[in-house]
Amino acid sequence: MRVRLTQLEIAGADRRVDFTPGLNIITGPITTGKTTLLRLCRVLLGTGIEPGTYPREVRDTVRAISGRLLLGDKTFGIVRPFVSTTTAKVDIAWEGGALRLPALQPDETADTTFARWLLTELGLPELRVPSAPTLPESTPTPVTISDYLA
Repeated sequence: MRVRLTQLEIAGADRRVDFTPGLNIITGPITTGKTTLLRLCRVLLGTGIEPGTYPREVRDTVRAISGRLLLGDKTFGIVRPFVSTTTAKVDIAWEGGALRLPALQPDETADTTFARWLLTELGLPELRVPSAPTLPESTPTPVTISDYLA
């Protein structure tokens, strides 16, 4: 199945990146935000958010990440708050429908999550792996769509 991030917008920082079909190359001097941009793309693809790992400017200004995601032949608009709360609501909209799902952990409003929804849309199984690779008995963590793509 085709997966393509076509647009990323950073609410609070007034930044928007449009990705074109094919290869997109991100260049720039050191400390200009290349790694942060890629990490924000991963957030839009269902990973968790650890605010302490982002530069202070990002933590202080970014309120949400939104974007357009092409899955197969359907385009989805995604809006995800930039918070580490696993039940923070992610808005998903497409022609003919909309959902509001918790980011990573089900709650009383939904029995599934945004991360699981992405996997289901792509027909990928939900897998869990040890959170500490050297400790097989560590708490299992779900494999995200971003992990699949890596």
